[in-house]
Amino acid sequence: MLRILRYLLFRQVGTERPQDVKGRLGRYLGYSNFIVSFGLFSVLLGIKLDLSRYIGPNAIGLTDLILLNVKDKIPNLLAGLQQLASERWFDLLFAGFVMLWFFAYRSAAANESELIFSFYADDNPPKDWEKISGAAIVPLIAVGLTIAFLLLAWLIDNVALFSAVMLLLLAQDAFGNNIVRQNLLDHYYNAEFALREDDPMTARLKGRRQVALSYWVWRPQQSRIGLVMCGTSLVAAGSIWGKAAGFASTDVILRCCLMAMIATSEATILWWRLLRDEALAALEVAPETPA
Repeated sequence: MLRILRYLLFRQVGTERPQDVKGRLGRYLGYSNFIVSFGLFSVLLGIKLDLSRYIGPNAIGLTDLILLNVKDKIPNLLAGLQQLASERWFDLLFAGFVMLWFFAYRSAAANESELIFSFYADDNPPKDWEKISGAAIVPLIAVGLTIAFLLLAWLIDNVALFSAVMLLLLAQDAFGNNIVRQNLLDHYYNAEFALREDDPMTARLKGRRQVALSYWVWRPQQSRIGLVMCGTSLVAAGSIWGKAAGFASTDVILRCCLMAMIATSEATILWWRLLRDEALAALEVAPETPA
């Protein structure tokens, strides 16, 4: 469990946290992006949860902080937040889960986008964007995923529409995964990107490519996504049926089902990523062998 937590929180593989400059800079930039994204989601969810109704004039603004005029507002502010938590605790839980899913997804996507280039020789990475399989659809997926997550945050109280947007997000995930698989296979068996036998890094790069194929190609990534899509479709159908039959209690149950499916899927891919990164780390400390 400790092994998984170290990887989840710090991307730490093994017993030591990486101290290299590039890794540290990337982590600090991630903190900055987190603050911006967290602010955007907070504003969106604040409107959705009608935060102003619970806090109202007791909200602490920038002027209050500058004038240190917060002491008198704190008791009423806490009372409003307590009322919000009491009346809409499950909406808060579900909203927090969606935010956590977004940040985990975005962090993994950024890490893997950078990781892919480590599987090529330093002097011969892919350079021509137009030769990349799926080049035209990649920008749409990149923007579409963020839009989908924002819509999920807005639709936390509508299971049917939430499920529809989730299916759209999963479809984009499947397209993106397939694009990566296609490019890896195209490039690894393309003479243009063949590794040179006189390069001292060739043995290590071959090992990295085997790890990449094991994770992106041979793992049942599409099956994982497909199973979640099937489950999401059943949840949407259950929501529509429940409303038609007058079963209001099905809303909480169905949202719990969605969280369980997402958590299971993310736990599965987290384990696969941990095994991938541990294999890559082992290659870095292994002695060089002839290619």
